[in-house]
Amino acid sequence: MRSKSKRLTVSLDLNTYKTLETLSKELGIQSMGEVVRRAINFYNQYYKVEPEKLRIYIDLLTPGDHLIIDEEYMQILWREINTFSDEYYGELKRISKEHGKYFYSRYKKDLHGLLKFFESLNWLKVVPIEKGYVLILNIPRMRETIKIILEIVMSELELKDYIIRESGNKLFIEMKSF
Repeated sequence: MRSKSKRLTVSLDLNTYKTLETLSKELGIQSMGEVVRRAINFYNQYYKVEPEKLRIYIDLLTPGDHLIIDEEYMQILWREINTFSDEYYGELKRISKEHGKYFYSRYKKDLHGLLKFFESLNWLKVVPIEKGYVLILNIPRMRETIKIILEIVMSELELKDYIIRESGNKLFIEMKSF
């Protein structure tokens, strides 16, 4: 038995139409209606995910150089690590500086955007306050590491008017008083 279809007429601007044509060709689907149906079904499945967060996930995971790891595994790993070597801190700083250069084009002078990026990694929860942010860490033992990463990345992004201070499982990022 064939399912009943409803007809819908939609006007598309030229750019959207060209995108639809390109998708149809790249996916090997002759029917543009089928491409639209798939797009609607995809959107229906994922529309609750913040588009910026979804973009970050795709950017990080597609090349294969980032991992998804369960928070419980990270908790036990960080619990097991008691001290860090000078080599660890040296590598952490080097990598953070490289990442700062990578983030520069995307988050230059945009502290909120940068923090939302780290929030999308589930490292922390960002809570805006009057003169900055409170960062509630999902894994409190990562506090020192996250603080170092943020200090270096923020410096690379020309976000030098802030100080980061620690308290319990939180980091506070506040505007410097002049």
